[in-house]
Amino acid sequence: MICDICNKNISTHPAALLSTKEVVTNKDCWVLYLRGLIADKVMPVFVIQNNITNLVGQMASSDTPWALCEGCKASLLKAGMSFQFDSMRRLSPNGHALCRVNDSMQYLILDDQGILESLQAAHCAITEICNC
Repeated sequence: MICDICNKNISTHPAALLSTKEVVTNKDCWVLYLRGLIADKVMPVFVIQNNITNLVGQMASSDTPWALCEGCKASLLKAGMSFQFDSMRRLSPNGHALCRVNDSMQYLILDDQGILESLQAAHCAITEICNC
């Protein structure tokens, strides 16, 4: 199993399980994720800035819970994230997506407010990263 935020191996069980909505509507999750993309040279900042809406769609379409490693859990707690971090938390195995991708590669929104909050969180995150 790997951490869904930083892609590090999780040896036994995740330090936390979060729903897709908890992850994508949280600026601190976005900061952690986007900094990882930049640090690992997966995407430069300007590409992220130009494609932030698509990144939100991709992440918001995840239908399964997000597994976090100890490092990401610690970073998010330090940043003040107040979600329930319980490694034994019971989340349904699917049904977490805020949108889906259809055959025409268009996003079908399932949760309007969740997508709006996700876009706001992602934009705040990339703005914070660029202002550092």
